[in-house]
Amino acid sequence: MTATSATAPDEARTAAPPLDREQARHRAVITAFAEVTTEAITSAGLQQLLGLVGRRLCAVLGVTRSSAFLRRPDGRFQGIAGHCAQGDISPAIAELIAGTSEDELTREAVERLAPVLAADAQRDPRPVRKAMRRWAVRAILAVPLVFDGEAIGMLYVDDEAGGHTYTDDDVELAALFGRLAALVVRQAQLNSLLAGQARQVARQKRALEHLGDLHARLTRAVLEGADIDAVVGLLSELAGKPVVLFGPDLQVRAWAAPPVLGLTRPPDLPAHVRALPGVRETIEGLDVDRPSATIPAQRALGLSRRHLLCVLV
Repeated sequence: MTATSATAPDEARTAAPPLDREQARHRAVITAFAEVTTEAITSAGLQQLLGLVGRRLCAVLGVTRSSAFLRRPDGRFQGIAGHCAQGDISPAIAELIAGTSEDELTREAVERLAPVLAADAQRDPRPVRKAMRRWAVRAILAVPLVFDGEAIGMLYVDDEAGGHTYTDDDVELAALFGRLAALVVRQAQLNSLLAGQARQVARQKRALEHLGDLHARLTRAVLEGADIDAVVGLLSELAGKPVVLFGPDLQVRAWAAPPVLGLTRPPDLPAHVRALPGVRETIEGLDVDRPSATIPAQRALGLSRRHLLCVLV
């Protein structure tokens, strides 16, 4: 008689070894980055994305407050999003600018392209002292979002309770998170730019289509024998606004307005308004190279409407 037996797996040999603290924290950074990446795909905007970036970095480091800034064309950083233990503080952060002449902490982080710690923010001369006092910051870590050798944004994290002591491991993790987050933030910026360009192209396309229709209708009207009054009336109908045709002496030759406005006289330019230096210079400056200009409303002088003047070339 033969028998077979199954050997139970050696649990001590096959079980995954427990993660040490450093491995666990690095895994937390990767997990947080994955969540940030998902948000970048589905987020409605940069503020939501940067708010999540700040919250996830706080969770990794074990602190409670963060603020996120993006680089401006002038090299300074504009506040975008923030959070604390009590909730969203983005409106307050949006009023702040980092990287000013007195902000040595940010300047150092930008120059080093690495996190910079102010362990005693109330006495350290590098942070902006007024801001440190206003927000009661005890210790603050400035983390640059580094993409392609440039700080495209800044994260600042601190603990409202003031009990967190930042370690070298904290600084290293923050640097790693900042580099990973910068990839997603930069892609979100590019997506936003492309979306804006697409909207602009769509608006221009609609404008060209409208102008093409306007030209076709005006041309057809003229070919069918429409006189000046009819053409001005058609222009007013298409624009939905009053239209006045002036002669070279700026006297009204023809005018029309939507009936809903109830106008009984043309919205012309009275002589005393035309005599004003600014208005006179605007009118005299109209030519082939500058075919249109706007004269703002001046109610104190009886000019209740803004006028767009266009020369017929």
